[in-house]
Formats: sequence, C-alpha cells, structure tokens
Amino acid sequence: TAVTGALLWLKNAWRDAFAAPAALAALLLAGRYLNGPPSFHYDEPPAEEWNRFCRRIRSETPREAVFITPPYLGGFQLVAERAEVASFKMTPMIERDLVEWKRRLNDLAGATDLRCTGWIQCGSALAGGYSRLREADFQALARRYQAQFVIIGQHGRRLDFPEVFRVGDFALYRVPL
Repeated sequence: TAVTGALLWLKNAWRDAFAAPAALAALLLAGRYLNGPPSFHYDEPPAEEWNRFCRRIRSETPREAVFITPPYLGGFQLVAERAEVASFKMTPMIERDLVEWKRRLNDLAGATDLRCTGWIQCGSALAGGYSRLREADFQALARRYQAQFVIIGQHGRRLDFPEVFRVGDFALYRVPL
C-alpha cells in the first residue's frame, strides 16, 4: 500500500542520512585510538611550569605592565592577569583587530609576512621566529608596544637584560629602554 511504501521510504531515508556521519565518526575515533592523542612537539615546556611562572608574574609585577611573551604559549592573560603584545591563541573577532593581531604576530616572529595554516605549522613558525629575536629586537618591540618585560621560555637561553626571576625554563627580564 501507499502508506507502507511511504514508511519504508522514510525508514531508508533516515538510515541513509545518518550512515555517513556515523561512519565518519567511527573512523575518527578509530584513528585517534590507534594513533593516540594529537601532539605538538617543539620543545614545549610543561604546562604546570608555565602556570607557576604566570602566577608568580601576577603576584610580583605591576598590574598595568605589558609583556612580550612567546606568542605560541597560551593562557598568559588568564593566569597572569597582565597584558601581552599578542598570542596566537587569543584571536580577535573584529576584522580591524585581526589586522593588528597579525601585524603583532609578525613582529613577535621576526617576520614581515608570516604565512601558515593550522596550529602545528603556525606554532612551529612562531616558536622558531621568537627564538631568533635578540636584545635589540626585544628593545624595539618594547618601544613599539610600550612593554616593560620580556619572557624567554627556552632552556639555557639568557638575555643581557636585568633578570627579574626564573621558574624552570622560563625567565622574566626587565627591558632597559
């Protein structure tokens, strides 16, 4: 009958509509199970060390201070409660602000036009560029953005600036202007 045919058609349409998304979800879960969780490797310091460092900044620096931070590390504004020049993970929502954010990331990476896609590629490009900045670069950035402090998060790297304190691989320096 027509009613039976319509019900059979609806049943098949319902099954077909959910078959592809269900198969895709099963493949993604299987891939994650087989490969483990996604990871990002570039000598990333432990997150707890970064959080301890940021909490110390919150308790030992002026609230109105501006910081030059590694642009590939997130959470500085949230944990330290201080301003930073830019962070890849704090993307603005307004077009005008996006242009400024991109310019600042270029500056922090020592690039004129940083081009990358996705977190892994961009994080690596930002980490590599930031690690090549020298004292004169940090002083120019501090003047441009009215920053008083710079953070270095590389094991063994030191700047010829007054060191305020160090937590693990992270060091806070006052920028002489």
